[in-house]
Amino acid sequence: MVSHSASIEISLWVVTFIPLAFLLLRLYCKKRFERKYGADDVLLVISWILCVGYTALGHVAIESGVGQHMSEVSKDRVRYVKALRYFYLTATTNLFAMPLSKTSFCVTLLKVTETTWHRRAIWFVIITLNATCAVTVGVSYGQCTPVSKVWNSEVPGRCWSPRVLVYSYVFQGAYSVLLDVGLGTLPYLLIRNLQINKREKVGLIFAMSMGVFAGVAGAVKTAYLATESNWQDPTWYIAKVLVWSLAETAISIIAASVPFLRMLVRQASSTKGTTARSRENGTKLSNVLSSRLSRNVPAGNSSMRVYDDYNSEDIILWETGKPPGIMQTSEVKVEYAEGGRSKAGNFADCT
Repeated sequence: MVSHSASIEISLWVVTFIPLAFLLLRLYCKKRFERKYGADDVLLVISWILCVGYTALGHVAIESGVGQHMSEVSKDRVRYVKALRYFYLTATTNLFAMPLSKTSFCVTLLKVTETTWHRRAIWFVIITLNATCAVTVGVSYGQCTPVSKVWNSEVPGRCWSPRVLVYSYVFQGAYSVLLDVGLGTLPYLLIRNLQINKREKVGLIFAMSMGVFAGVAGAVKTAYLATESNWQDPTWYIAKVLVWSLAETAISIIAASVPFLRMLVRQASSTKGTTARSRENGTKLSNVLSSRLSRNVPAGNSSMRVYDDYNSEDIILWETGKPPGIMQTSEVKVEYAEGGRSKAGNFADCT
């Protein structure tokens, strides 16, 4: 019997736990440097928990026949119906997990911009993304009366044309890809005019634009859904959809976490340098530096305030209704080295 169930299940669990490492590092950075969590953190944690539920439901679907050809699975009617039912439950879980991960990133962006059209664009993404996912869930379970007929065609009742569901999934997938591209370009618009080191600027833009890769996974998923011949052997092809759907959400979680890890990298670099100087001088107290620079640079009809700690641009606040220009503040905190370990002062809020 031809089957790729084992490889699909392994892929699901691997894709589930890779983003956990990034999520935990993000939470550590928020706790270490900001000493607080926000709504974006809560949304991302919920999204990952739903990913675990997604994979658990996917496991049941695979055990029931997903990943095998329909000609084999349909020989056992009860098993075939169970496979389809758990596929729908799995897909529904992702239709909640995926938009939550992207909404989390949008909430982060809302914290760092006050430019009106930027905020409107972000809210548009949040509302329309969640709305399209909700509509797709509604179509999934509303296409048949009673609902059980969705996965068991032998149940008496009536259903819409199967094309309605296919078109709904394809539209949702394509629209999500489009929004990923939009969210990937927005950080460039936010950061391009900052008066900062080019290397830092490129690094910051790249870190905040990784959601584009989620769009790539979403495009592959949508391509599978849009291929009509795949629906003629659903238990075989939807297994691949399971993996790419989860990959889209997992990459979104990673993309939402990476920008915060820059704080950890900068802190590690600063600590390493301070420790080296301390050992060279044979003292426990490192050099204490404290400086604050403030300047305004014309920038059109709005201004951007950048708080720069450890020479990094970790807080970006767009301001409106104030004198035009870019205000950049640089601050170096006090560090002490005790027993070869370094302690740093409070790190400015990232968001």
